[in-house]
Amino acid sequence: MGKQIQIFSTEKDIDNFEAFIRSNYKCEIYQSFSPTLEGLKINNFNDTYYKFNTIYIWNTEYAWNPTFKQTDTPAKLFYHNNTSNAPLIEFEKTNWEKNERGRIYWSKYFSSNELLYDVNEFDKFYAEIVNWIKKNAKGKIKYQGINDYYLEDACIKHMQEFKL
Repeated sequence: MGKQIQIFSTEKDIDNFEAFIRSNYKCEIYQSFSPTLEGLKINNFNDTYYKFNTIYIWNTEYAWNPTFKQTDTPAKLFYHNNTSNAPLIEFEKTNWEKNERGRIYWSKYFSSNELLYDVNEFDKFYAEIVNWIKKNAKGKIKYQGINDYYLEDACIKHMQEFKL
């Protein structure tokens, strides 16, 4: 079963989150789909082909051999086909246009018990990321049993939109 935390973030919040990741871990960043194989690896969280591509954060301290495929769609987009059992944290951006929260997600044992990395150590890495989110959240709203954490700029945006 996977683990996740729901977040609302703006581009400014995303920049701060990325700065935290880069200053504390040796990571490579990937997007979920790209028209080229080389385009899967991105330089920063805002460098995605599609605005709401899932971003994969790979802490290279954990071994992983990424493999790739192309979609059967007319666009023939490239993607990683071995993410479900990989040592990756997924980051999905907030879609403010649809008021859809983003999330930080680790698939853990979602579809495979064959994880080839130290799950207990990776759990600590995931927990450090979640703790950063909670520490830097300036608002939290519980809705239908789910906590939504609002990072600083997202909290200001939310308060301005609802005149709170």
